[in-house]
Amino acid sequence: MKTVALVPIRSGSKEIPDKNIKDMCGKPLACWVIDAAVKSTVDSVWVSSDSREYLDLICSRYSDKVFPFHRPAELATDDIHLDPTILNFAEKIQFDAVITLQATNPFTETTDINGALNRIEAYDSMLSAVRHYRFAWTASGEAYSNYGKPVNYDYLKRPNRQSHMEPFHIENGAFYITKRDTLFKYKNRLGGNIGIYNMPKHTLTEIDSEEDWKAVEKTLAYLVS
Repeated sequence: MKTVALVPIRSGSKEIPDKNIKDMCGKPLACWVIDAAVKSTVDSVWVSSDSREYLDLICSRYSDKVFPFHRPAELATDDIHLDPTILNFAEKIQFDAVITLQATNPFTETTDINGALNRIEAYDSMLSAVRHYRFAWTASGEAYSNYGKPVNYDYLKRPNRQSHMEPFHIENGAFYITKRDTLFKYKNRLGGNIGIYNMPKHTLTEIDSEEDWKAVEKTLAYLVS
């Protein structure tokens, strides 16, 4: 099976300007997942961006295995989901399975990529997530209903330990793996028989705000120290 990694790094981030190429603990944010992918078993790593400046800056750091992929500007707006970007890539690059790595979660390691790819044969697609044992409730307030309701437990029969509960998974946005035929069938990164790859709790934070950036930077600095 030919596998490739796709790392989308569009320009135009408003909350954190130039977020994907901003220095995070000594190197551009996007390079954390790219470095992990380069050391993995994928056949090639493709960096997708609407900015040729971004592509030159990032891809020039690597001598082989990493290639630029220029995507149309219309696929890099705030309201465009990730799926059209992956489809656009698949229309031009051949592969059997693609692992889409998001730069906004720099905690992804080579062992995660290889571990997930080793299991993809059994699935049509896969997502990364964090297993949680928490008491979950529906949102309440003016924008929702006035009353919260428990989602995954009976508060009249609250278990003594959360580990006795049925766990649920929260997507951490680190990566998605999609087989080629699944991608074109569903026009989506997920479809068919979907597998889940578990990652540690600290990987749950994605960088969408300055607060997220500071939290991830602090954790990442501790992990690499």
